[in-house]
Amino acid sequence: MTQKERMLAGELNVADVPELVADAANAAGRLDRYNRASTAIVIAKKACPPERCVTTIGAGDASVLPWPSPIQQSRAQ
Repeated sequence: MTQKERMLAGELNVADVPELVADAANAAGRLDRYNRASTAIVIAKKACPPERCVTTIGAGDASVLPWPSPIQQSRAQ
């Protein structure tokens, strides 16, 4: 049984084997890309035209958001 199989089975395992180290690095890279994308969306929303804002979330997904947002409208009143 490999260390990864042991880990997935919930058994004790050695975490510094090359396969698990590579998996951890891959997960860290994906998390970093996700966090950067989330930040880019927030920045894009702040920089978009006041009338309407088109934000691309992922491949082929887009949403049109009203401006200002309902939250900003409620704070202004």
